[in-house]
Amino acid sequence: MPVTVNTAHRHEADARAQRSCSHCGLTVLPADISVDSTEQFCCSGCQAAWTIIRSSGLGAYHNLPERRAYAVQSDDTDFVYLDHAAYQRTHVRVDADGLARATVQLRGVHCASCVWLIERLPLIVPGVRRVVLNVRRHVAEIEWDPQRATLSQIASTLASLGYPPHPFAEDAMTAARRRDDRTMLIHIAIAGAIAINVMLAALASYSGLSASNDRSLDLFIRWLSLGLTIPALLWPGRTFYRGAVAAIRTRTLHLDLPIAIALSAGFARGAFNTWTGSGPVYFDALTVLIFLLLVGRFIQVKWSRRANDSADLFDAVTPAVAQVIDKGGNLRSVPTASVEKGGVVRVAAGALVAADGVVIRGSSHVDRAWLTGESTPCAVSPGDDVLAGTRNMETDVDIRVTLAGRDTHVGRLMDDVQRESEQRPAAVLTANRLAGAFIGFVLVAAAGTYLFRSAMGDPLALDAAIAVLIVTCPCALAMATPLALNVAIGRATHHGALVRSGDALLILGGHGTVYLDKTGTLTEGRMAVSWWEGDPTLRELILALERDSVHPIAVALRRAWPGVESVAATDVEHVSGGGVSGNVAGQSLHVGSQAFVEGILGRPISVSDGMPIHMTPVFVSNNDRVIACIGLTDPVRRDAEASVTGLRQRGWHVQMLTGDAPGPAAAVANQSGIPAEDITCLASPADKLDAVKQAKRLGAVVVVGDGVNDSAALSASSAGIAMHGGAEVALRCADAYLTHSGLTPLITLVDAARRTQSTITVLLAASLAYNVAAIALALSGHISPLLAAILMPISSVTVIAGAWHTNPFHKRA
Repeated sequence: MPVTVNTAHRHEADARAQRSCSHCGLTVLPADISVDSTEQFCCSGCQAAWTIIRSSGLGAYHNLPERRAYAVQSDDTDFVYLDHAAYQRTHVRVDADGLARATVQLRGVHCASCVWLIERLPLIVPGVRRVVLNVRRHVAEIEWDPQRATLSQIASTLASLGYPPHPFAEDAMTAARRRDDRTMLIHIAIAGAIAINVMLAALASYSGLSASNDRSLDLFIRWLSLGLTIPALLWPGRTFYRGAVAAIRTRTLHLDLPIAIALSAGFARGAFNTWTGSGPVYFDALTVLIFLLLVGRFIQVKWSRRANDSADLFDAVTPAVAQVIDKGGNLRSVPTASVEKGGVVRVAAGALVAADGVVIRGSSHVDRAWLTGESTPCAVSPGDDVLAGTRNMETDVDIRVTLAGRDTHVGRLMDDVQRESEQRPAAVLTANRLAGAFIGFVLVAAAGTYLFRSAMGDPLALDAAIAVLIVTCPCALAMATPLALNVAIGRATHHGALVRSGDALLILGGHGTVYLDKTGTLTEGRMAVSWWEGDPTLRELILALERDSVHPIAVALRRAWPGVESVAATDVEHVSGGGVSGNVAGQSLHVGSQAFVEGILGRPISVSDGMPIHMTPVFVSNNDRVIACIGLTDPVRRDAEASVTGLRQRGWHVQMLTGDAPGPAAAVANQSGIPAEDITCLASPADKLDAVKQAKRLGAVVVVGDGVNDSAALSASSAGIAMHGGAEVALRCADAYLTHSGLTPLITLVDAARRTQSTITVLLAASLAYNVAAIALALSGHISPLLAAILMPISSVTVIAGAWHTNPFHKRA
């Protein structure tokens, strides 16, 4: 029997075959395909972006081969706060020509086509003069006429194109550092160009080219080299003279002092020999010396900087925008900096709290783990205090602000971090004293050489003194430690650690006290099901109730029972601070805290004797009785005990310093191998800071943590280590950040630090041996300034090669 084909249905099916979004290129779901249109879109955001781009005459964007391959992400942000006076004062600059300029960070920047589209914003928004996008940093510089456009309008347009903007404040210190870096790079480039040309001229002289012609060519080369060396000294070389002048004025021995003396003496001698037309000139050695010293200094400066600005830290743990309820009851988005004491702020579920305050409406749970160290969220209701920087977990709450800005608990904590990070580590002070002693020795040796040889009637007395200054220039000795540290820091990035401070490696290579935080450091920093009592078939009913909840307990339950298929639940009601109720499979079930279930049953209940005391109990009941009980804990990391043992074997005294209660702390310590006498519980951030300060009086202190409550202790410690996944402020305060989970990377870093110290010892010994031999030869007249100029870079290159060749993360046989 023949089959009849419905051609209309077939054509419709063909039309609904797999299609790509006309804007982003992603596959459009069959349900979203429009049969009557040639243009298809995967979402309304892409359709809006496509329409704006086409209507603005920028349709060429969709022909670019690098066009983004993902959908536009919708962004519901109200950008009105960008026009607020407080935000404008901080983030917007108005030039003398009346044009406003601001820097914003864009989300969704992907490739060159994004740059093409974003930088054509002036064609879409009247009043925008210029947009320059740094694609690597996802940062856009916007210039506009404030009389014709507002920043909120510009931001809304960017968001509609799929690039939602966010505040980006480059503080004065960061801007100054960028200017300094730019200046140093310019000086290095100029010094390098001059050095190359002077060396080419010297090559002609050394090769005998000038001797094969008349004497005028030799004189020309001398004067040309002199003319090129003068700008090298006066421009890129002036940094050493500034340091030398400052050293003289402050009566301290600075590294720039012998360098400036050597440069001046070498130049004076070379200029004199150029004038007389006889004797060696040292301009090639001087220009190369300036270039190498500037390169070494730039590397050292880049690696030694620490991001310790308190404003940045405060911004890292508080939201950029707060939802303020005005006197008329209207909800307005304003910058957090403009929140005032006495005002009312609404905190949405999942949002950070913008200020310290008291809850006046709503009930919820607040996650304070990264600020106080508590392992479980804290229930809050009207009358309870909440702190800035904590996260609201469940439902919207309104709080009346009691403290705002820098006066908040977290603001004061950031001030402590600022003060502690300004303290110079002992290793730096010791290195400065040793450098001063060596510089003093070099100056005395050079002066003694000149006086002794002059008294002996030696006409080359000045040459010998210059040779001492140049050949014993403390470059190799000074570069040994930072170079070895820089190499170790660079290679640490491939072995689970980002290290910001070379001093941290020196500290970790020794011994002392290690303070380990509990939550997120010794533990995984998340709730997990560790104990169950009840019928296993109840699990699918419990998951039905917790299906849509974002509470940490609900997440833990779903993670613990991934293979359990939940059934449908009806009449689900989440009780903030208590639990959840609903009808599942014909039963009325309640899952929550002890107080919550007791309120349902109307009588007291007790925890099973089999549940360990340190666990957090969650009860499951129907309307008549408790039918199941769940025990939750923050699991101890698998490598915790082995890492604690490893630290002890390497000479460290390991202690726990936590803000959590004694029960959970003792349980974690027991599993980690930390004795009871080495546990400090209920420690506030101030307590942790005091403990670190006290311990530092007895020796080196290493703090390992992951939360805001650890930030002041991390900053005050001899070496602070931030755990993978920790709070951003902890990462900024720490000297090192473990990029892999667990404590094993810490052991790897400690071993690498010990090997780095061995490398530094070898390099310093080699540099010292070189200087002793070189100064002896210079004193005896066996090294001329020319030979000294050749030997000095060789010694530096030897140190560089030795530091680079050694890999502290590879075990030696």
